[in-house]
Amino acid sequence: MAKYDVAIIGSGPGGYVAAIRAGELGLKTVVVEKDPFLGGTCLHVGCIPTKVLLHHAEIYDHFKEASEYGIEVSGLKLNWGSTLARKDKIVKKHAKGIEFLFKKNKVEWLQGWGRYEGPGKISVEKDGKKTTIEASNVLMVSGSEARALPGIEPDHKTILTNRSILELPEIPKTLIVVGAGAVGVEFASIYNSFGTQVTILEALPRAVPVEDEEISVELEKTFKKKNIVIQTSCKVDTVKKDAKGVTVSFTDKDGKAQTLQAEKLLLAVGRKPMTDGCGLEKSKAKLERGFVHAGPTMETAEKGLYAIGDIVAGLPVRKNDVILIAPWLLHRHEKLWRDPNAFIPQRFMPGAPPPDRFAYLPFGVGPRICIGAHFALVEATLALAKLVGAFRIELLDKEPVVPVGVVTTQPDHSPMFAVTSR
Repeated sequence: MAKYDVAIIGSGPGGYVAAIRAGELGLKTVVVEKDPFLGGTCLHVGCIPTKVLLHHAEIYDHFKEASEYGIEVSGLKLNWGSTLARKDKIVKKHAKGIEFLFKKNKVEWLQGWGRYEGPGKISVEKDGKKTTIEASNVLMVSGSEARALPGIEPDHKTILTNRSILELPEIPKTLIVVGAGAVGVEFASIYNSFGTQVTILEALPRAVPVEDEEISVELEKTFKKKNIVIQTSCKVDTVKKDAKGVTVSFTDKDGKAQTLQAEKLLLAVGRKPMTDGCGLEKSKAKLERGFVHAGPTMETAEKGLYAIGDIVAGLPVRKNDVILIAPWLLHRHEKLWRDPNAFIPQRFMPGAPPPDRFAYLPFGVGPRICIGAHFALVEATLALAKLVGAFRIELLDKEPVVPVGVVTTQPDHSPMFAVTSR
């Protein structure tokens, strides 16, 4: 039976960053990934492919307005197949980059379904065959998947998720997007630029409801100019497939029954943790609606079992905690001092007391850790800190602090970090 210092289930931004850092620190490390490639949702069906398509859409929009810049363009046409091919090429390039970094840092990886089997053991199942490996410490980084609405299950042909909409063989003439969060508005913008008539249905009073209100206002103005229709404060009642696509019945903000018809429908109503089938019932880890509770160093109630990323439940705020605000949030400081409670992130435990103090985040955290990157970088560091020794952060005023957790206020993972004084 193979033995490791660290076994990591999941190779997304939390998993592969933890693995590479563990390798750099000399820990014998293995990553278990269910897919035949590394990178997880973010790289393959999330952040990266959507940004590629957004860039394509932006370029296409510029070409459509070329005459304003004194450039004459004739016969402008989008080659959708080539667009998807470039997306896939970029994704594969980055996945190969992760494989290279694994080899460079002597990190092993196994394909298969990883499952916690008790203290120091995980199983890897592939093609009906199961193997067991031992590890002194296990990091559960299984990530999240798209939520569905009750009674509305995606078929990935007409009713789509963030995964299946990336693989459409052709651009639909009409699209209904249910949910105006980050995923919903991104795809609405992309397909609108490529010629699709888009309507967004959002249950809350404004688009991107977890962002600043002024962001919602500006986004809605921009979408109106692009002829993207946004219906807020509405409730989707039924979705029925038919020969033409889908028919959606919903109740609008005035309480009136409405119907919409479109070729395709995208469900973008949030994400849920992927913890089913991971073996956590065999541990002492505490789960809440599928989310795993983790402590100051991301360790669960099971000694030696850590949780990172989308599966982590809200983090507790203690009375002496300091909230570090990232530099790109400095414009909020006036409101911040007036109402600190307004900036308690959603990933903190509900009802937690507000921290006493706030401070601004420095531009770097420790060697080789960049604040501008995905928040999972620091989550991974916190989980490894207990294994390899002390980890310290210096505030701008040089006050020494010790990290107790990391949280995010944005669906795109723009980070806000929680630390507490020594």
